Parts: sequence; structure tokens; C-alpha cells
Amino acid sequence: MLILHLLIAILIILVLILKYKFSPVIALTLGALYYGIATGLGPVESAGLIASGFGNTMTGIGLVVGFGCIVGQLLADSGGIHAIVKAILNTFPPHRTPEALTAAGLVVSTPVFFDVAFVIMSPMAKALAKVANMPRVIMAIALYLGTGAAHMLIPPTPGPLAVAETLGVPLGQMILYGALLAVPTSYISLWLWKRIILRSNFWKPEEDEEEIDGEQEEYVAPDKMPSLGLSLLPVMVPVILIILGSIAPYIATEGTSFDTFVRFVGNKNVAMLIGALLAMVVAATTLDGKELSRSVNSSLTSAGTVLLITGAGGSLGAVLGATNIGKVIADSMASYSIPVIVLAWLIGALIRVAQGSGTVALVTTANLMAPALAQMSPGYAIWVALAICSGAAFGGHVNDSGFWIVTRLSGITVKGGLKMYTLNGSISAFIRLAVLLVASAIFMR
Repeated sequence: MLILHLLIAILIILVLILKYKFSPVIALTLGALYYGIATGLGPVESAGLIASGFGNTMTGIGLVVGFGCIVGQLLADSGGIHAIVKAILNTFPPHRTPEALTAAGLVVSTPVFFDVAFVIMSPMAKALAKVANMPRVIMAIALYLGTGAAHMLIPPTPGPLAVAETLGVPLGQMILYGALLAVPTSYISLWLWKRIILRSNFWKPEEDEEEIDGEQEEYVAPDKMPSLGLSLLPVMVPVILIILGSIAPYIATEGTSFDTFVRFVGNKNVAMLIGALLAMVVAATTLDGKELSRSVNSSLTSAGTVLLITGAGGSLGAVLGATNIGKVIADSMASYSIPVIVLAWLIGALIRVAQGSGTVALVTTANLMAPALAQMSPGYAIWVALAICSGAAFGGHVNDSGFWIVTRLSGITVKGGLKMYTLNGSISAFIRLAVLLVASAIFMR
């Protein structure tokens, strides 16, 4: 019955948003309430879980998104984004900017959380779309494919790192094989999106996109803009600090002053705060005090909308998690005679669809597969690990906080998000499964 109620809850959310034009915040909350009450959690506990789920989501990404929006707005208003866009266009021909953006997303999101990387880079994606005269959705999907692939497949991001540790895969092997799988499959997915989906009239801007502030203005390079080096500081410094924080155990003795300092500045919230302060310094080179203050206030308005919707998605995830629906799905799948790589992929995919969080799907599936893997040849560990990471990228939708971050920041409607985020993530997951099946058949003989 849990699965039935999950399907009904998702249907309620989609109908309220798509047909009756409800705010996603209200629809997500009503869907979470239905699921909690229908599955026996009761109205009081369901309400409490909705509040705690919202709070936990804000704890994880609230300041990151807020500071990230400040960085993006200040760089856009001061001309910093224009300087970065100019440099990219001088390096790559305009028709190759999506590929360049995917590559940048892969690099930035490897040491950094997906939501941090996407928030930092989304203003560049929108500016590049204008300059290269390409549909905004192409740049959004190019960025999503790069940041998403790194987040799901390449340590030191927490999900694949936890999978490697749980299944006993050497970290270096996981990084190498994860990158070998992530890079080509991301570009295959981008090629499919550009060549097949968009050319088939599948994407309809009038239905799948919504207007965002300043969208109707033509791109005009400002008379004054910061240098490229200054413009990159608010973007790259947080990334570098977070990388340092992630490798602190390897470069500093635990408990020393240096270790404490590295862990402090490498905390994602502190790193993004430093990025926001640097953005203010950079913006001050071209904006006066009133303009700078107006830019910050404008960014906080945008951040509030993103955070409210994203937090509501976290509320739904908390209610789902309280019923252990991921374990129910995994246990039911394990009773069938399915090849281990396919089984690992399927369990990861189903938990992602049910639970929403890709990281939760990775960690849960790894722990469920570990006992079975212990009875097999050690050589299977890396293939099962990659299958889990590939499957957990499947089917992210309205119960996934990343869905709302990508759609809100990219100016994509819910209907468009199901096409762009859900469908494309699913296509990438299938492509990776096919690659793994072929590669494992060749190298595990």
C-alpha cells in the first residue's frame, strides 16, 4: 500500500500544479500531508515531519543558495558575468558553448555539492544562451548534465564516496572509473537532447519556460566590467576552499590549528559567504553603494522563492523517509532473479524515484547490496558501485530538491522540468547502464 499511496501523492502534486496552477509549495505540502496521513503516520506526526524536513533542507542548502544567489546577481549587475562569458566565447566557438559549459560543470561539481555548483554557474548559463543566440534550455541542460554527472559518479562528492567506502572500492579506482563513465555519457546525453529532442518539437518554450527577470532584455556588454581574474574570484575561491576542506585529513594533522582553519574555511556555508563578500568587493569596482545594495536585495528576493519551493520538496522527502519506503521497494526487488549489475541499478533508480534524494538513494542501495556483494568476486565491486550511482540518477522529479533548484534558477516550468530534468536524467541513467553491461561483459570474462 505504501507504493500505491506514493503514486497517489505524486499524482496529487502534479495535478494541482499542472492543471489547477497551484503554487508548488502548497501542492508539495498537500501531497506530503496526504501521504503521511494515508500511510498511518497520522496528521500530527505528518505535520511535524513536514516542518522538520523543511528545516533540515534549509540547514543543508539554505545559506548556500542564498549566498550563491548574491554572488550570481552581483556578478551579473557589475559586469563580471559578461567578462566570464566573453572569455568563454573567445575560447570556444558559439556553437560549442554547451559542451564547454558541461565540461565546466563536471570540473566544478566534482569537489562541490551539485546544488552549490549549479547555483554558482546558472547565471553564466543564462548569459551564454543570450550571447550565443541559443535556447536557454540547451545551456541549462548542458550545465545540469555536467554538474549532475559529477555529483552522482565522481568522489569526493558524498554519495559516490559513501558507495565506494561501503562496497570496499578503492577511492582512486572509484574516481577514475567514475570519471570515465561520467564524461562520455554526459556528452552523449547532450548530443541526444540537442539533435533529437529539440528538433522533434518536443520542447515548447511557450509551455515549458517562464519569464525570468531581465529575460526580454537583449544582451549588451556593459561599458565597464571587472577583469576576468576579478570576476572569477567569487566563483573559484569557494570551490577551492571546499576542495581544501574535503582533503583536510590528508594535508593537516587532526586537532592542529591549521586543521581547524582548513575545515572552517572549507565548510560550504563559510566558503560561500567568502564568495559573497568577494562578489561585493568585485561589484564595488563598477557599482556605487546604492546600486550594490539594490543588487543584493534583488538577489535575496529570488533566493526566497527558490528556498521556499526547495524546502517544500524536502518536507515531502522527510515524510516519505519516515515510512521506509526505500527499503520496501528494495526488498521487493531483491526477491527476483536479476543480474547483480541490473539489480543494483534498479534498486538505486526506484529509491531515487520514491525518496527524491540522489545521495539517499546511493547510500541506501549500497548498504542493501553490500551483503550480496560479499559473496561474489571482489572484481564485481566497482561495477556494482557504478551501477548504483547510475541508477540513482534516474527519475528525479517533484520530490527532489534538485528539481526545484534547476527549474527555478533556469526559468523552467514544472512541465518543462519533467522533460528537461526528469527525462534527461533518466536517459543518462539508461545510457550508463548500457555502457556498464557491455564493459563488464568484456572485462569480467
